[in-house]
Amino acid sequence: MLKTKEDKKAIKRAKLLAGGDKFIGSEPEPKSIRTRMDINKAYNWYNYSCDIKQMIPWIIEFMKNSDRYTQEQIVAYRTVPDYRTILTVGAIARMVNNGADIPYETLDWAHEKILEILTYAPVIKKGESVQVKYTVSVADRVKEKTSTIIGNMEEELDKFFDGGYASEFKPYDYMKKNDVKAIHASKISGYYEALRAELQETLIGKDDQLKEGYSRLTKPQLRRYLEFVNNIILDAESIAQIKKATRKTRKPKEKSANQLTSKLKYLKESGPYKIASIDPNKIIKAQTLIVFNSKYKKLGIYAAADSNGLSVKGTTIINYDTAKSVSKTLRKPEDILPSVLATGKLALNKMFTGIKTAASSLNGRINEDTILVRIL
Repeated sequence: MLKTKEDKKAIKRAKLLAGGDKFIGSEPEPKSIRTRMDINKAYNWYNYSCDIKQMIPWIIEFMKNSDRYTQEQIVAYRTVPDYRTILTVGAIARMVNNGADIPYETLDWAHEKILEILTYAPVIKKGESVQVKYTVSVADRVKEKTSTIIGNMEEELDKFFDGGYASEFKPYDYMKKNDVKAIHASKISGYYEALRAELQETLIGKDDQLKEGYSRLTKPQLRRYLEFVNNIILDAESIAQIKKATRKTRKPKEKSANQLTSKLKYLKESGPYKIASIDPNKIIKAQTLIVFNSKYKKLGIYAAADSNGLSVKGTTIINYDTAKSVSKTLRKPEDILPSVLATGKLALNKMFTGIKTAASSLNGRINEDTILVRIL
C-alpha cells in the first residue's frame, strides 16, 4: 500500500505518543476520541489493523452522510484506483461514521483530500460515457497550499518529539523564507489554536480525560510542547499582519474607450440643424469637447481639468474644469453651428466669447438631445 507524507507523519506521531509500535485491543470507541493524541492513537490502530479495501466503503458512507458531495461524485469515487485512497482519510471517515466528535479542521482536511482523490476518477459509464471533471478553485488552491505548510510544521513537531522536546526551528523564519501569504498564515494560526487550548487545559489539570491522554508527558515536556505550538501561532499571526500591511494596492485595470462610453446616451444626428455627432470614443483623453443641446439650443464647451483629458462615467462627462466649462444659448443655431464645425480653436474661443447670451455652468450630463459636435 502506498502511504502519503501525511499518513507517515500521523503514524509516526501516534507511535511516539502511544509509547510503542504495536496496538493491542479492539477498534477505538467513539467516546474515547477527544484529544488530538486520541486521534493519533486511533490513526495508529487503523493503520495496523485495516487496509485500503476496507476503508473505501467507509469513505463512501462518509460522503453519503455529508452535504458536500453530489451523487455523481459518490459514484465516481468507486472508480478511483484503490491505491489513490489515503489511509488517514479512511480512518477519519470510519471514526465519524461511528459517531466520534472530530475537530472541524481535521474534517475539512479529509474533505479536501477526497476532492483531490476524485480527480483520478476515470470515465463513468452510465448509459453514455460521462467524464467527471473537477475544477480547482482559488479556495481549493489556498487549502492545498495551507495543507502543505502545515504538513511541514507537523514534520518539525516530529523532530521536536524525537529531539527530547527541544527544537531550533523558527516558524517565523520558515514562513518568511517560503513567502507564506497572509491568508495561509491566518489559517495556520487557526489550525493550531485548538491544540494550544487543549495543551493549556491539560496543564491546568481539571480535565481527567486530557490528563489521561497526555499522561506520558511530564509537566516540563507539556510546557515545552505548548511553547512550541504557541510560537507557531504567534509567528503566523505576525506574518499575516506584516503581509497585510505591506500588500500593494491592486491597480485597477484600465477600461477601454468602448467600455467607458458604452452607456452614454446622445443624439446621433439632427436633421433640422444638419449636424451629426462624432464617435463618442474620441471624448476619452480629449482636452476640449464641444456639445450642442438641440432642445434648448445651448452650445457648450467642456475643458479638461488636467493633462489626463476628459473621460466618461455612465452618461456623464468627468474630469472637466468646472470654472472653464460653460454653455450659452444660441439665438440662431443654424448660423453659428457651421462656423463651430469649421473654425480653429482660437477663432472658436473668440466667437464663443462674442455670443451675447449669459454663460451658465455645465453639469457633465449628456442626454438624447445632445449632439457631440467636435473635440479639440
